[in-house]
Parts: sequence; structure tokens; C-alpha cells
Amino acid sequence: MARSWKDVKAAKGRRDQAAGRDMERAREEARTRTEALIAGSA
Repeated sequence: MARSWKDVKAAKGRRDQAAGRDMERAREEARTRTEALIAGSA
């Protein structure tokens, strides 16, 4: 049986934290890059 998306997301969060990744910062940087790309194409 497949795992729920919540279980998958929780497992990824544990792996990222164990690896020392700052996911909040990474998400903010990705959001900023995406917004810049969208604004540049307008």
C-alpha cells in the first residue's frame, strides 16, 4: 500500500533536518527566484 503524502512529507522533513538543510530559507529563495522570473517575463 502506498504511503500518504503526509507520511512522505514528514519523512522528507526528517531527512532534510538530519542533513542540516534549512528548508524555510530554501523555500524563500525559490519563491524569490520564481517571482523574479515571472516579473521578468511580463
